Amino acid sequence: MVAAAMSAYLWLDYQHTIDRVNVRAQTLLERDLLYRNWGVSKGGIYIKVSENHQPNPHLAFLPDRDINLPDGNMLTLITPSNITHEAFELSNQAGETLSKITALKVVNPSNSADAWERDAINQFKQGAKEVSAVDNLHGKQYVRTMRPFVVGEKCVKCHSAQGYDVGQIRGGLSISIPLDPVLAESRQTTYMVIAMFFGLWCMGMVGISLQYRKLKRQTELALEHEQHRDHAETNLYYMTNYDPRTNLPNRVLFEKRMQSIVSQDSNPSQGSSLPQDSNQGNWLTVVTLEMKNFRQLQEISSENVGDAYLKICAERIADHVHPEDVIARLDENRLIFTLGHHEDQLGVCHVYKDIQENLCESVQLSSGEVFPVAFMGAAFYPNDASDIASLIKMSGAALDRSLEKGEGGFEMYSEIMQSEVVDRISMENNLRKAMQNDLFVLHFQPQVDAVTGELTGVEALLRMQGENGQLVPPDKFIPVAEESGLIIPIGEWVLRTACMQVVRMQKQTGLALQIGVNVSARQFRDPALPELVEKILTETGLAPGCLEIEITESTFIGDIDKTIETLTDLKIRGVQIALDDFGTGYSSLSYLNKFPIDRLKIDRSFVADISDNKEDRLLVGLIVEMGRKLGLKVIAEGVEDDIQKHLLIGMGCHAMQGFLFARPLAFDDFCDLVKEQQSS
Repeated sequence: MVAAAMSAYLWLDYQHTIDRVNVRAQTLLERDLLYRNWGVSKGGIYIKVSENHQPNPHLAFLPDRDINLPDGNMLTLITPSNITHEAFELSNQAGETLSKITALKVVNPSNSADAWERDAINQFKQGAKEVSAVDNLHGKQYVRTMRPFVVGEKCVKCHSAQGYDVGQIRGGLSISIPLDPVLAESRQTTYMVIAMFFGLWCMGMVGISLQYRKLKRQTELALEHEQHRDHAETNLYYMTNYDPRTNLPNRVLFEKRMQSIVSQDSNPSQGSSLPQDSNQGNWLTVVTLEMKNFRQLQEISSENVGDAYLKICAERIADHVHPEDVIARLDENRLIFTLGHHEDQLGVCHVYKDIQENLCESVQLSSGEVFPVAFMGAAFYPNDASDIASLIKMSGAALDRSLEKGEGGFEMYSEIMQSEVVDRISMENNLRKAMQNDLFVLHFQPQVDAVTGELTGVEALLRMQGENGQLVPPDKFIPVAEESGLIIPIGEWVLRTACMQVVRMQKQTGLALQIGVNVSARQFRDPALPELVEKILTETGLAPGCLEIEITESTFIGDIDKTIETLTDLKIRGVQIALDDFGTGYSSLSYLNKFPIDRLKIDRSFVADISDNKEDRLLVGLIVEMGRKLGLKVIAEGVEDDIQKHLLIGMGCHAMQGFLFARPLAFDDFCDLVKEQQSS
């Protein structure tokens, strides 16, 4: 391909060179024709005969060629052709360009036409106005151009003997320019261009080779990273969704699977896997189970014996439930499972009796023979509750009643949750009053570098003043605000107030504090959120980098593309993004790679037990290491004692917040705390 391109370039350059020479020939031809026409217009001149100017022998046939003067001198006629011929001779001697007047019938034999000129004259007779070509002349290549002469009235006097009449083609004026010197000059430039192209081609090939090796290495590294990521994601998924001591699903995975069942039931187009009763509708039973002698067994044996005991109980339960039912470890000493394929409560009671009889059979453990005593509590969907959390809570309450009886049995939750409905309506009214009467306040909890003690940021926490003047914690009213839609105006108030107050903090303390503000899932899905954030930043004068938007993992559920779009929109505006309560929801490393997140906040539930629970320590360490490899900052929440602090520092997590450093404080108290630290 390169050779073909070079060949085409050389051919085009050759044609371009010929065209340039031809243009030069045409220019010279125009000049010579003007000179010739000027001579013809004068009709010839007489000059004194001298040694250098003798009478033209070719004009001897003219009677008035010579004129004798009285003083004995002689004048001789010089025709326009003679004048032009002499000028051409001088020009031809000065350079390599050859100018010539020629014809098929000439007066002067030196003007005789050669083969190419004769062919050109014949073309003139056929109507051609100009003839150009490359021709060999005296053994060299010339670019030759010729234009015709037409016989005029003044030409007949000298050329009548040749038989020419006025208007006939008599001959022509030709210009011949040597081609080789021009080609040589052009080739030098061409070779330089070719050398440059070749150099660029070589550089390009070297660049392609280097880039190929680089891309190959990057591909290998990407594949290796993908394998490590998949492995890490698998481990994280397992640690998040399974109990590592029994390999049973944990509460997180149980709730996910329950949610899937309930969602399928609530969408008639997908069909339901739950049985239907003509009076009650679809049935799903959640059963919480506790073994009475589990704690005693752990006290007299190792932890592994107690875990093996629960695992055997789970296997016995599995013998009596449907394969699609879920069995999970709810907490240290409780199991939870579903019964979704029985038509009524009576059917559930029959299954309970079968499970109870099986569980009561002795279990052979390393510590000896154990006779289990099982307590169970059940709640029904949708009769008792239509959400997973309430079902689990109600089945736990039923289990507590069973434990209170102390005989080992089975209790069903059947109380109508009227009080909860009343409480919800009351809370929604209180939220509306709080918005109208400005009863919301923000408290601020510092975020510190635990190694240096330096204050690095602050988190804004919403509180509501109740009718009795006591502060209502957010977990009491935020769910109601989410459900009622009041979270949108409340969230805007929190965002604006937090930005205003952190600007005041910065002025009073002289510190460029960053403030974290929680944004609920419903507020995050509001398409106006990015514009609202930018507007508030402009109004309050807070630098975008000093605002950190905190979202929970539940925000990811739904439209992933929309989530990425909103996060990217916020990042473009300079806002920081933190993933709150990390590890408790629906985290996935693939999401972390896709989402423009700056920081992970380890949930307090993992931090609380890291001093006693090696699984929590392992999980926290995994999160810290994963954050480091992904280039994310990590902060631990809920740090309450020095043991937790030093364990986290040992894992490489220096950023912390919790009661060990300070409780959430009112604005003035927070500023006083900062000033006190600065003075000390």
